[in-house]
Amino acid sequence: MSEDMLTLVWSITVSIFAVGGMIGGISGGAIADYCGRKCGLLFNNAIAILGATLMSSSHLFRSIECLIIGRFFIGLSCGLNTALVPMYLSEIAPMTLRGALGTVNQLGVTIGLLLSQILGLSQILGTEDGWPFLLGVAFIPAVLQLMLLPQCPESPRYLLISKGRLTEATYALQRLRCTTNVEDDIEEMRIEDRAQQQEAKITMLQLIKNRSLQTPLIIGTVMQLSQQLSGINAIFYYSTNIFTIAGLGDDLAKYSTIGVGVVMVLMSLVSMMLMDRTGRRTLHLYGLGGMFITSMFLTIFLLFGKAMDKYAFLPFTGFLAIFWIFTYFKVPETKNRTFEEISALFRKDGSDNLIPIDDVGGGGGSQQQFNGQTPTTGQPSQSGLGSHNSSTGDIYSHKSSSGDIIFADERTLEKCKNPIRPQSDQEQEQS
Repeated sequence: MSEDMLTLVWSITVSIFAVGGMIGGISGGAIADYCGRKCGLLFNNAIAILGATLMSSSHLFRSIECLIIGRFFIGLSCGLNTALVPMYLSEIAPMTLRGALGTVNQLGVTIGLLLSQILGLSQILGTEDGWPFLLGVAFIPAVLQLMLLPQCPESPRYLLISKGRLTEATYALQRLRCTTNVEDDIEEMRIEDRAQQQEAKITMLQLIKNRSLQTPLIIGTVMQLSQQLSGINAIFYYSTNIFTIAGLGDDLAKYSTIGVGVVMVLMSLVSMMLMDRTGRRTLHLYGLGGMFITSMFLTIFLLFGKAMDKYAFLPFTGFLAIFWIFTYFKVPETKNRTFEEISALFRKDGSDNLIPIDDVGGGGGSQQQFNGQTPTTGQPSQSGLGSHNSSTGDIYSHKSSSGDIIFADERTLEKCKNPIRPQSDQEQEQS
């Protein structure tokens, strides 16, 4: 195989993961609506097992095609996970723990990255004979989840709002809350369902044109850009080279890269503890500010490097400054606010004034949540449309359980204030 062909095959092998991830992220919402959050995750484990098996066995069959297809399925599985896991966590969590539980997904990602760095050392599995076993490690968590996930309840919000199964939703809530007194949660979900049915549905084009929805759409988009354009991926991928340029030996540079992974895990734990105390916006501002300072120093220090372009990280420094300014002036705090209250922050009346938060109904202690508004690590919500902040566990666009984007006027919100008695299963059948 020529050098050019080898480069092409290597590029396809590396990039096919992202292709699978994109497809998985886009289709995650449809799968969640069709078969449920829990069943969607179970189905996704089968994809992960298939991908890990193909990658691991590619060495046995001497097949590069097997490796490429396996990486595609692993990317597909990761994309589905980024859509399904935050969705499931947000819908089973009480409002007081929504931020912390939303961070669990990111914690799992950072732990996985750290384990891959450790296992990839030449002293462990990073060898000519060990790499098939390294690629097959993904088989283990998939099998583990296949055994444990069936013991977990399905999302009560999905059962009640999407499927209308009041009895099953009540039982799931009782298991999750460890109490039989879940009438308030059921009533809030019924109010939400009633509100969604009364609200006008709009298309994606109308979403873009509607001035009252442009703000949450822009904020959600910029929040995702602030993560991807912060330079963290470049730092993570090239950290070993950066440490080598700094004068460290090859082995020490690899161990220093593992240190970067350890810091990521530790900061995920810190974010989990502070999410519902400090607030999402505050944490994001501190994170952007800290990365701006460190990126600036990294750019300055690399001016003295010889083996790397001295201005490599300067664009990331500029992006971080822009995102910090945007977050400070445009992004509201969502701490201790329900999904409906968050939506009301961006909803405008006919005079282009924001509807006050008190007009929505339900104070800070209310646990009203909108189905379809799910925290994720940079992933589309149920139908792949809308926007949200994956790192904070809060979303800024409102979608119905069917994936349609909905917009409520002030009169609809006023109707939602009136309590609606939950119907029994018999009443549902009659209706």
